[in-house]
Amino acid sequence: MLVHSCIQVKFPADRISVVADWTAALLGQPFRWTGKALLSGVSIEGSTLDIDDCLRLRHPVPDDFLERISENIPRFPRPTTHFSCVAEIKTLSLYGGEVQRKIESLASVLSFYDLASAGVPRYSFRANTLRMVGGGELQSGAPVGVRFTSTISASDIPLIREALENWAGIIPTPLDTTFDAVGIAVNRYREALFGLGPWERVIFSAVSSLEALLSTSGVELQYRLANRCALILKETGRDGISVRNTLKEAYGIRSKYAHGEYVNREKDLSPLARATADISRQVIIVASQLIPEYGKSKFLELLDDSMVNDERRTSLALLVFGVWMPKRPSARPEGGSNTPAN
Repeated sequence: MLVHSCIQVKFPADRISVVADWTAALLGQPFRWTGKALLSGVSIEGSTLDIDDCLRLRHPVPDDFLERISENIPRFPRPTTHFSCVAEIKTLSLYGGEVQRKIESLASVLSFYDLASAGVPRYSFRANTLRMVGGGELQSGAPVGVRFTSTISASDIPLIREALENWAGIIPTPLDTTFDAVGIAVNRYREALFGLGPWERVIFSAVSSLEALLSTSGVELQYRLANRCALILKETGRDGISVRNTLKEAYGIRSKYAHGEYVNREKDLSPLARATADISRQVIIVASQLIPEYGKSKFLELLDDSMVNDERRTSLALLVFGVWMPKRPSARPEGGSNTPAN
């Protein structure tokens, strides 16, 4: 994604100040950047929520719906866009790309913190330091559909802050190009969150994201994928049998949709789509923190061994307990090992 920016140099009357500013620039001191992002899929309770000293969420105001050709001259209303929240950011950086990355990381965290089609239809940023004014406005592939929405309250802020500090760098953003299992799974999860089409498409994308993480070939059996997901999420407090049964039903819909077969339109598939996407979200949260450290094959071996061996099951429980989750397990299991089986 390219940043289109324009730098304007302003020469103040105080020449001493100019010399000081450009000396600082040559020494590589960072710029003070401000940014504003329009977020889809997320709303907040109250007028503003401060995540930290540099980042806050707020309700949109009329000014957010106006295009601008300069700081003080509104031009015309923005084209129709899906956004329900505004994120404002302040940061120190040498490059505007760092502002973009912080904004995209925030959207990624919000889309995994809860099941929400958290995207960035548009954002702007500018630098005001060293007597220079620069920045740009980006249309970032606006999501054309918002499948799921979430409301953030003040009680969510500590966990969101923790995620931004400790977990955001693990999940690739749309700015990253990744070809590993986690990157592919995240991209397919995002496909489930956005876009037009039937609910079968959401189910197809969500199941495909799980296949990228927990399958090893095109002939992977359906029940093995469902059991692996159930094993993981059971250690986060979810009912394993319910997870397995949901995925069995979802896999049937996925197969019909993939092969162009008819699906009974009399049944409302939105609850199943939501449940499947939420399973995908939680499994990605866990697997994205364990697969890069232990390797996919070793992690899958541990999952399969956990079905028949108590020691391996305890090892899995300890590993899952150690990852970041929006809702943490209430108690650490006793005994076992902190590493997958050799």
